[in-house]
Amino acid sequence: MAVIEGKTLECLKHYLSQLPWDTKMCVQARRQIIDFLDVTPHTVRRWWTGDIVPVGLVLVKLRYFLEREGYRVSELNDLDATTRALGMLIAYGSIDFDATVIQLKCPNASEFLRVLHGARRFTAARDLAAEAICVKNRDVLAKLFFTSPGNGHPAPVITPVVTPAQVKEKAPGAGEELIKYLRLFSGILELLHPRLNDFLSEEVSPEERHELRERAGRELVYDLARRSKQVTELMTALCSEKAREISNTLAGARKERGE
Repeated sequence: MAVIEGKTLECLKHYLSQLPWDTKMCVQARRQIIDFLDVTPHTVRRWWTGDIVPVGLVLVKLRYFLEREGYRVSELNDLDATTRALGMLIAYGSIDFDATVIQLKCPNASEFLRVLHGARRFTAARDLAAEAICVKNRDVLAKLFFTSPGNGHPAPVITPVVTPAQVKEKAPGAGEELIKYLRLFSGILELLHPRLNDFLSEEVSPEERHELRERAGRELVYDLARRSKQVTELMTALCSEKAREISNTLAGARKERGE
């Protein structure tokens, strides 16, 4: 199936339109969504007829189910890495929703649901507590992300540099935001590095690597390699003020040469 992108209800409508509603295979075909979401066949049929729409925790789980089926759900792509990963753990039953509400010290379940829906963000302390849950379940997340064809992203495994107890409630500044992305980048590298090594080994044929380049396209191979080099240079400049000065000097020289 070609990748379908859209909002949750758009993707759901397309998914349900592919089911054989008028055949004996219908119940079996619906079994996947019924079991994943823990809903009744009657509920699924009412979604199809438009009598009702999914809400609450079922709606959260539905997004990850659709992603597993190959859809790119826009509401998931709008979430930050920690919230997206936490929602995935809940949707697949790896962690319990009610227990997570308590663990994060959310005022109530409705407040937590608003975060999972992307309607609001965690406080700084809850965000770090959520990251800690993701780190604890990093192996589970890696498997889930790499078996969900619709997400188009590596697993956002994060390694906190501080614990929630060390953080006071405050609005995240530019530095804190950068730290968050650096953690995410570290997790992606941890997943990507061994897989690149394996694929570049003698155990993989040149034909298989050629097929990968063709399937991934220029953007995911050549352009990404160039952009990764640029990021590496910026990361090096971040190491110290002296490194930053050298980087700026080199950048200025390249600019003068018209590079």
